[in-house]
Amino acid sequence: MKILFSIFILTFALLGAWAYLGRPVRRRDDSGRSGAEERPWRRIGAAICLLVSVMFVLGVYAVDIPDHPRIYAAYWVVIMALVLWLCALAIKDVRYTRWMISQRRVERARLRSEAESSSARAEDSNP
Repeated sequence: MKILFSIFILTFALLGAWAYLGRPVRRRDDSGRSGAEERPWRRIGAAICLLVSVMFVLGVYAVDIPDHPRIYAAYWVVIMALVLWLCALAIKDVRYTRWMISQRRVERARLRSEAESSSARAEDSNP
């Protein structure tokens, strides 16, 4: 059962790393920025996920409590620190996404008001 779980974790980690660490998808939005260039922390997060997955699987087989309790504790402290770093990156991504959505709403409202004012001026100029 351990081997199946390990294979599952490593497969998921490799697929995630391949998706984010491979060639980034170039997507242009209205501002001319590329989607891959504006969120570099996603690539860092993918690398951390891959590292944590490999460390987890190796730890299941290599690190044992009775033999080396200090190494065991240090090992899991490192894994927990990496997971907390992932959580911080996720919070940063959520905040950035919310900011982007609000910026787009403001831009759409501005464009809508400009379109309404230009159509109102066009109606006023036609008798």
